[in-house]
Amino acid sequence: MAPPPGPDRRGLLGRLLAPRPAPALTEARAIAVRAGQLWGAVAALALAAVAFRLWVTVLVQPYAWTLPAWLALPVLTLATAAAAAAPVLLLARLIRAQSPPRGLLAAPEVRPRWWLRGRGFPVAPTPWLGVPLLLYLSWATGTLPLTMHADGRLAAGPAALLAGLTLVQPPLAAVAWYVARGPQLALTPQGVLLRGARSGPQGRLVPWADVDLSGVAGPRRRALPLAPGVEVPLSWLWVDPLFLARAVRHYAAHPEHRAAIGTPLELIRLRAALAAADDRPAARIPRQREAAGEHDRLAG
Repeated sequence: MAPPPGPDRRGLLGRLLAPRPAPALTEARAIAVRAGQLWGAVAALALAAVAFRLWVTVLVQPYAWTLPAWLALPVLTLATAAAAAAPVLLLARLIRAQSPPRGLLAAPEVRPRWWLRGRGFPVAPTPWLGVPLLLYLSWATGTLPLTMHADGRLAAGPAALLAGLTLVQPPLAAVAWYVARGPQLALTPQGVLLRGARSGPQGRLVPWADVDLSGVAGPRRRALPLAPGVEVPLSWLWVDPLFLARAVRHYAAHPEHRAAIGTPLELIRLRAALAAADDRPAARIPRQREAAGEHDRLAG
């Protein structure tokens, strides 16, 4: 029989710095962590895009002025293009290294909290949205009216500061609008909640009864047709298109599971239920079986 543990003599600092066992990551938590890492990379690469463009302005551009006219423009153009493309290519490599998740988010991993006024499974935004941000920051940094002195010093006057404050407003406004509006798509007990430029602050709810089962069957690449006249662009969502189509089809065909949408246990049950799901449209399955039977008859 093991002796009882003695008193902890490590002190307060020792207990604070002692390693703690890492909690097991749930599926939704793992998706949230991966999304946070990628968006953190977007923020870091945004600073890199500004730094690379300043490097072109401070070092490459003065050097290009000393070159012949026929060589100065190609050198400056190549340096500008490289400064803009380097952060984008690095971000693309980071994103492509992780395939879109085959899962959804669930409370308490949803951030910020107001994205879910009730219960639901929101879809994480795709980190590919960071590409336009990087390109814009690179272009905006190059338009700043910086002053180069004769001794090589770079000065930013009031005009440059005012221009910088003006140019940074569009990306900040876009980020604030997206955070305040919430995710573009979420599965709720009442239906599929869509948010977009024309959906209003509350979003547009497509009831489960209006979901077209034949439309959401099968893999999709660009858009997911939910109902007549309603399509969801998949390029804005960071989720496996086939998994999303199967999840929507599952809840549209099984109303008994809708009340549990938004709970972690339901997300686990959904993944298990979709593991053996058939994503083919029901209208095509008989034709495939008839073709297989005809092939067997000919072979016999």
